[in-house]
Amino acid sequence: MLKDELINLLVAGRDTTASTLTFSLYMLAEHPAIEARLRREVLEAVGPNRQPTADDFRGMKFMRAFLNEVLRLYPSVPINNRTASQPAVWTSKTPGSKPYYVPAGVRIIYSVLLMHRRTDLWGPDALEFDPDRFLDERVQKYLTPNPYTFLPFNAGPRICLGQQSYCLCEAFIGYSDTNLLASKTM
Repeated sequence: MLKDELINLLVAGRDTTASTLTFSLYMLAEHPAIEARLRREVLEAVGPNRQPTADDFRGMKFMRAFLNEVLRLYPSVPINNRTASQPAVWTSKTPGSKPYYVPAGVRIIYSVLLMHRRTDLWGPDALEFDPDRFLDERVQKYLTPNPYTFLPFNAGPRICLGQQSYCLCEAFIGYSDTNLLASKTM
């Protein structure tokens, strides 16, 4: 059983990291100004020759915002599900609407991809790629009041184990290994 759990963890980490790196490179290709800003931040923090560390990553606010924005628009797990362990009643935010009854044992399927693109949760520019949304006043307006609007790693007792360390640091190190730090002499 332990072997199965380790394989599951390693495969999940590989696939999600690959997905994040793929969409990160796609967004950098689509947004050269963001790539230049990110490159400046990495060079200031790490320099052109040193391999980055987890401590380096913690200090790079724009890198973190960039990866969060990639994960917001392109989550590694775009659709997920959970099974209700006990009956629950969900209230509706729509005035006058009836609450939803969820019996125990019912599977609830939800789309992180669609939720991350909702204008009522992320503002009128929800479909635009803008890492600054994780650095400016929009964090306080949209994310802080309801942290469950940003779920690239899920939430609750079954949250992704790699959220704080493995996935984001590996994505950062993978980014730095793509030679984007090399001087542009073409």
